[in-house]
Amino acid sequence: MKKLLLWAAAPLLMGPLCAQNIALYSFKDEDKVLANGDTITVFLPSLDQTQENVLVKVKNIGPNAIRTNLRQRVINRIQGATYSFCYGNCYEDNFEAVLTGDAIVNILSGGFSEDLCIMDYNPNGKAGTTFVLYTFFNTDTPEDTASVVIRYDDGHVAVSDADAKAFRMSVSPNPASGNARISVQGYETLKHPVLRVSNLLGITVFEKQITPGAGSFQVDVSSWKSGVYFYSVWDGDRNIGTKKMIVSH
Repeated sequence: MKKLLLWAAAPLLMGPLCAQNIALYSFKDEDKVLANGDTITVFLPSLDQTQENVLVKVKNIGPNAIRTNLRQRVINRIQGATYSFCYGNCYEDNFEAVLTGDAIVNILSGGFSEDLCIMDYNPNGKAGTTFVLYTFFNTDTPEDTASVVIRYDDGHVAVSDADAKAFRMSVSPNPASGNARISVQGYETLKHPVLRVSNLLGITVFEKQITPGAGSFQVDVSSWKSGVYFYSVWDGDRNIGTKKMIVSH
């Protein structure tokens, strides 16, 4: 790995409680715990430069030593970008939809992992935003997890400035337990807009083509598992916007 470049994290948002034994903390501030499903934004100063980042530290908050691993899931991806990460082992230029590491990282009770999670990203000249979900888990108790979403944002607008200023997304209520209403505005100038909702596994749980005059959609979430979801508007292969919603039963 080359010299590390550390970039600012997005503000924390309240979400589901952390896993029983695994918790994630800000790499720059070990006193700052991340809520499960929080998003950290990496702003890319160049479209042709690899950014190497250490953004989170993994802590064992349980009473016993644990063995951990990492699963990466791509939520949204800019085609043509290259990506790699290290945790125990390194996995180079790998944009598989789902990838689980093959190395075990031991963490003592009350301690942080000595293996840093290093994330590398190069947009290779492609403007847009990529979202990658990291889920750290206890290999002996796989449901014992903590997750964070890394958002790689080059700061360029994928649509015109006028469209970007007009575009709005919201969901109500949030958290939701029965029906949620997702509203989008300013999409009329997009060519083929589609609304998608995905879970933390990167699986699309709701999708609807957006048509003129239908900017509000009721979504029945009563059968969805409690947790963090992401709702996005796409225009072809361009991600126009993504926001977080929470389902709580």
